[in-house]
Amino acid sequence: MVLENNTSVSESCDISLKLADSPITIEWILDGLTASDQKFQLLNRKSKVSNVTSVDISGGKGFISKVYKIAIMFENDTEPYEVVLKVPGVESFNDAFKPDQKKTNSTTQLQQVAKLHKRECSFYNEIAPKLSIPLVKVFKTQEWTLGKDPGAILMESVVGRGDSCPLSTGANLQQIFEVVKHLCVFQKSIICLAPNEWQGKYDFDMFSSFSKNDLFGQFFQKLKILKPGVFDKGCQELDKFRKNHKFDRYLMCDIYKELGLPAVLSHGDFWNNNVLWKLNLDGSLSNEIVSIIDWQIVHQGCMTNDLARFMAVCVDGEIRREFENDVLQYYYDTLTAMLLEEDKSVDFTLDKVTIAYRANFIHQAIIAMIVGPFLFNYDSLSGDQRRIKKAQMEKVLLRAQLAMEDALEYYKDLPNEVLPHQYE
Repeated sequence: MVLENNTSVSESCDISLKLADSPITIEWILDGLTASDQKFQLLNRKSKVSNVTSVDISGGKGFISKVYKIAIMFENDTEPYEVVLKVPGVESFNDAFKPDQKKTNSTTQLQQVAKLHKRECSFYNEIAPKLSIPLVKVFKTQEWTLGKDPGAILMESVVGRGDSCPLSTGANLQQIFEVVKHLCVFQKSIICLAPNEWQGKYDFDMFSSFSKNDLFGQFFQKLKILKPGVFDKGCQELDKFRKNHKFDRYLMCDIYKELGLPAVLSHGDFWNNNVLWKLNLDGSLSNEIVSIIDWQIVHQGCMTNDLARFMAVCVDGEIRREFENDVLQYYYDTLTAMLLEEDKSVDFTLDKVTIAYRANFIHQAIIAMIVGPFLFNYDSLSGDQRRIKKAQMEKVLLRAQLAMEDALEYYKDLPNEVLPHQYE
């Protein structure tokens, strides 16, 4: 049979079926591919769609969404054509909490997740086409209207071509500079856009819910139990502003205004899970980024915020400390050279960039401290599995400890007028 959108489908394929446990139908998928995916169009001209299957590939990596690999079979082909479907929700996020811990399930919180999904749809539809950084192709988006339309993003699959680096495996030096290069290209592109194309459209306010709800306070407590005496001082000092949204906003975002740095868009969640590296023939990770994903908290803010997140959370402490100044110098030199090539003025210094980076780093060190207790739970494991998971946790905790120590030093450099008590 031929659908209204000209998709050719076998009579045996029920397009009304929903994919796995998602609310999205096969028909919705085929509509999107027929309209926007040239490769699918070519395959479908030659052969009818005979079957569509899906499998959840989130694997705990998506905390406010589920990700499905969609396999589309054609009558005359033996190999499936694969795409990826991302559906917003809170199931994966709640799975990280124990039964007696705070969950995210109220209507207000679901509306916040829907707002984040809307932001990601907007980014892919309006900003991504103007960028030249590694991004997945997006074929169709649908905003989430609670009680009416489920949210969804249909995109190309990089499964088998790229993968994220495990958190316990710190980024190597080549990967760090690869990240910096693409951050510079991204920021140069944003700065060169007309202001009305992006400024004022991606505000920082979505972070306020995280501060108000204090979803991660329990992991500070777990940190002190895991490493008695190691994190106590850091937790005590950094806890002063962990729930202070105004001060957190200053650290992550508004400091660029004070320093006279250009406004840019910040990814906002630039860490291991959201950077996919090209796979070598043997399946190992290369030093080439194939895609940067998960743009739901992209926001207008400080140019060094994403770099600070990556350095605090994804880079082992000894590597970061040894090469941090070199990385900042490379970032500054690369970005300013790109801007000058576009005839854009450069009226900010490396010193200002470093000040911004260190302020951003204070917040990102908190994320580094939280991420281990949040992601690693080996209580139910035994034998080799427990030993391996514990060793991985130890690496992440050492990285967090060194990030915390540096954040406490950077905190001392902040002017008194911006300290947390000024925002109470």
